[in-house]
Amino acid sequence: MPRLNATLRLFIRRTQTRNRTSGDLYVTYRPVQTARVNGAVKRTMLLNLDSHFDLPQEQWPGLARRTHQSLRGCVRRPETACFWPV
Repeated sequence: MPRLNATLRLFIRRTQTRNRTSGDLYVTYRPVQTARVNGAVKRTMLLNLDSHFDLPQEQWPGLARRTHQSLRGCVRRPETACFWPV
Protein backbone atom coordinates (compact mmCIF):
# COMPACT_ATOMS: atom_id res chain seq x y z
CA MET A 1 0.00 0.00 0.00
CA PRO A 2 1.43 3.43 -0.89
CA ARG A 3 2.50 5.62 1.98
CA LEU A 4 0.92 9.04 1.61
CA ASN A 5 2.61 12.00 3.24
CA ALA A 6 0.18 14.31 5.04
CA THR A 7 1.49 17.27 3.03
CA LEU A 8 -0.79 17.91 0.07
CA ARG A 9 -0.36 21.03 -2.00
CA LEU A 10 -2.65 22.54 -4.56
CA PHE A 11 -1.69 25.17 -7.12
CA ILE A 12 -3.00 26.56 -10.41
CA ARG A 13 -0.96 25.65 -13.46
CA ARG A 14 -1.01 27.73 -16.64
CA THR A 15 -0.79 25.32 -19.59
CA GLN A 16 -0.25 26.21 -23.24
CA THR A 17 -2.12 23.87 -25.60
CA ARG A 18 -2.39 23.58 -29.37
CA ASN A 19 -5.70 23.02 -31.14
CA ARG A 20 -5.37 19.76 -33.09
CA THR A 21 -7.47 20.94 -36.02
CA SER A 22 -6.38 24.54 -36.57
CA GLY A 23 -2.96 24.42 -34.90
CA ASP A 24 -3.75 27.60 -32.92
CA LEU A 25 -2.16 27.99 -29.49
CA TYR A 26 -4.31 28.75 -26.46
CA VAL A 27 -3.83 28.80 -22.70
CA THR A 28 -5.82 26.87 -20.10
CA TYR A 29 -5.62 26.94 -16.30
CA ARG A 30 -5.76 23.79 -14.21
CA PRO A 31 -5.79 23.27 -10.44
CA VAL A 32 -3.17 20.60 -9.74
CA GLN A 33 -2.68 18.70 -6.48
CA THR A 34 0.77 17.44 -5.53
CA ALA A 35 1.54 14.78 -2.95
CA ARG A 36 4.61 12.77 -2.05
CA VAL A 37 3.86 9.05 -2.36
CA ASN A 38 6.57 6.51 -1.52
CA GLY A 39 9.22 9.20 -1.91
CA ALA A 40 8.06 10.36 -5.35
CA VAL A 41 6.08 13.51 -6.15
CA LYS A 42 2.74 12.73 -7.80
CA ARG A 43 0.68 15.43 -9.50
CA THR A 44 -3.02 15.13 -10.26
CA MET A 45 -5.00 17.58 -12.39
CA LEU A 46 -8.31 18.20 -10.62
CA LEU A 47 -10.20 20.15 -13.28
CA ASN A 48 -9.71 22.37 -16.31
CA LEU A 49 -10.68 26.03 -15.84
CA ASP A 50 -10.56 26.59 -19.63
CA SER A 51 -9.08 29.53 -21.48
CA HIS A 52 -11.69 32.04 -20.22
CA PHE A 53 -10.35 31.94 -16.66
CA ASP A 54 -9.82 35.62 -15.77
CA LEU A 55 -9.12 35.67 -12.01
CA PRO A 56 -6.08 37.89 -11.25
CA GLN A 57 -2.98 35.81 -10.50
CA GLU A 58 -2.57 37.28 -6.99
CA GLN A 59 -5.91 35.62 -6.09
CA TRP A 60 -4.89 32.15 -7.31
CA PRO A 61 -3.58 30.96 -3.90
CA GLY A 62 -6.98 31.68 -2.31
CA LEU A 63 -8.78 29.83 -5.10
CA ALA A 64 -6.39 26.89 -4.71
CA ARG A 65 -7.04 26.77 -0.93
CA ARG A 66 -10.81 26.95 -1.40
CA THR A 67 -10.75 24.25 -4.09
CA HIS A 68 -8.71 22.00 -1.81
CA GLN A 69 -11.15 22.56 1.07
CA SER A 70 -14.13 21.82 -1.16
CA LEU A 71 -12.60 18.58 -2.35
CA ARG A 72 -11.95 17.55 1.26
CA GLY A 73 -15.54 18.38 2.28
CA CYS A 74 -14.57 21.18 4.65
CA VAL A 75 -16.17 24.51 5.39
CA ARG A 76 -14.80 27.54 7.19
CA ARG A 77 -16.47 28.11 10.52
CA PRO A 78 -16.65 31.91 11.10
CA GLU A 79 -16.28 31.55 14.88
CA THR A 80 -12.95 29.71 14.61
CA ALA A 81 -9.78 29.86 12.57
CA CYS A 82 -10.05 26.13 11.89
CA PHE A 83 -11.60 24.17 9.09
CA TRP A 84 -13.85 21.28 10.04
CA PRO A 85 -15.38 18.46 7.98
CA VAL A 86 -19.04 18.89 7.15
